[in-house]
Amino acid sequence: METRETILNSLHNSISIRSNLRTSASGVDENIKASIKSITPRDRKGLWQQFENELKKISGEYYSFPTQTKAEEFISGLLKELKIPQVCADGTNAANSMLKKLEKRGIKLAEYKDKSAEEKKKILSQINAAIVSPSYAVADIGSLVFLTDDTGTTYPHFLCDNTIALIKKDQITANQFELFEVLDPEKAKNMFFVTGPSRTADIEKVLVLGAHGPRRLIVVCIDK
Repeated sequence: METRETILNSLHNSISIRSNLRTSASGVDENIKASIKSITPRDRKGLWQQFENELKKISGEYYSFPTQTKAEEFISGLLKELKIPQVCADGTNAANSMLKKLEKRGIKLAEYKDKSAEEKKKILSQINAAIVSPSYAVADIGSLVFLTDDTGTTYPHFLCDNTIALIKKDQITANQFELFEVLDPEKAKNMFFVTGPSRTADIEKVLVLGAHGPRRLIVVCIDK
């Protein structure tokens, strides 16, 4: 008998109170899949509605626009309302494209790419808004997924008080199981999730916003 089996048998025999639970895992996978299927919307519209509901439960904000121009108008108006004259981007094509259009509307762009790590942190910590672009959204947990191979950095996502995330309607996945089915295995080795604005109440149960990331997360979904 192998050592592993010997140890497990010894543990099993030493238990004085027997459990009534079945030791067999037969059918567990099927039950999990059936449960997930029962709460998964059937179409993309339903998935985005589920994402929006879950995001709002954790104080995130969600806005949907038919075109990039409409989204641009909204973001420009929001930045002016918040009196934020300068923003940064995470290096993705979508974020950079939006920033170029915002620049024409009088929004200045923060340059930090050629700086050292410490200089980047110092610059971005003083910028109040970041434009970022996640690779996917996960409907059932209201989370955004960022692949660092695409962003090239994580600083804008966590150092700025206001994070504005641009995402297209076709970038939705139902759950994490589906997410890992569509992810490139190599890119999946280096990624992170953002779920709502940052907050903690670990110290004396006092709610603190922005402790580990943005104080405000604004998801802007664009049809095309």
